Formats: sequence, structure tokens, C-alpha cells
Amino acid sequence: MTVIAVGSVVGAPGATTTALALARRRTRPVVMLEADPDGGRLALRLDTDHRPGLVDLLTSARDLTAEESFGWVQRPDAQSGARLVIAHPSGDVVERALRAGVRQLVATLRSASFDVVCDVGRYRADSAAGPLAEAAAWRVVVSHGALVEVAVLSHALERLRQLGPVAVVLTGDGPYTAREVTEALNVPAVRLPVPGALPGRRYLRALDQLSAPLWSEASR
Repeated sequence: MTVIAVGSVVGAPGATTTALALARRRTRPVVMLEADPDGGRLALRLDTDHRPGLVDLLTSARDLTAEESFGWVQRPDAQSGARLVIAHPSGDVVERALRAGVRQLVATLRSASFDVVCDVGRYRADSAAGPLAEAAAWRVVVSHGALVEVAVLSHALERLRQLGPVAVVLTGDGPYTAREVTEALNVPAVRLPVPGALPGRRYLRALDQLSAPLWSEASR
């Protein structure tokens, strides 16, 4: 089992879309876990219900295996072989559920036979999704490429590096190339087009330059 966390440090640069794209490009069993403490977006984007979903998973019996816990709350992604666990749209509801059950969820994931991509929202020090980011093999940070946001990103990386490997996805235009960010911040980085509500073919193809080596490194 491999966990990859996807989040942002400022703004709304497309972390949820990127997490879904990473799951869609995985060739082995994978679940995308929407665990943004600010509330879920996938139910609206995919025109589906959020129940059963993340809140039900976090409040399920503790003696279940990972396959049993996830089996009844996940749903197939219509565009790939990935499975989805969708969060409640209310941030208050998701925050409370994560505070109560996220550490048990992390313990359950250790025995999973499938990989997991977690949309953890903002990488805040006090985030309710923090244990998921800590448990991940990689932390992917999605950021707009604007000067101010790259500056904020550079400071956030100091803390995130303490948790383990970090990769950067820059979306949209900006003053720096991916190579310049890689050299300046010492992290693998790619620049992608601004994502829509769901990842299109162009975004999926562009993400391959990161997703393939990311999954390869994480699985070692």
C-alpha cells in the first residue's frame, strides 16, 4: 500500500483535480480519498451523492479490515479503474469527522492492499487531515505559478520536508519554469495548464511526467 497526499498552501490551484488525475493514471488498484477539512467538492463535480462516503468511513467499526472499511463507502470512477471516497460538502462536518477518526483511518490503511491518493486540502500545521499527510510516501503541493504564491510555497516546503519527500505541481502561467523551481527549491516540479473542475486529457497527459516517476518511487 502506498499513500500519496495532494494539497495546496494558498488559494485554490486545483489540488482536488490533481488528486483525481493521479488516481486515474494509476495502473494498479487505487482509491482517491477526498479528505479536505474545508469540505468536499467531488459530489458536486461528479453530480453524485456524498453518502456513503468519508464521514461514514471515519465512523465505521474499528475492527474492520481496510478492504471491509472501504468496500461499502467507495464508488467506481466512471472515467478509470479508480475508486472514490467522497467527502461531505460541509467543512464543519468533515473537520469533526477527521478529528475523531483520522488516526484510526491511518492505522487501517497500513494493512490495505490498494494504493491511496488523499486530497488533504491546505497543508496547514493544525490541519485535521495532517495525519494523512504525515503517513504519505509523497506530499504533492499544487500551486499557482504566480510570484507571490511561489514565495509562499518556498516557506511551506521547509515544514513539509520534515515529513518526507515533496513534489510540486505549478498550474497556469508564472515567472518561473518548472526547472527553475526544481533547482531553487530542490524538489521535483512540473508546470501544467490550469485544471478545470475535472482533469481533461491535456492535464492528464501533462501530469504523466510527474505521476509515473512519483508512483514508481513511492512503491519502492
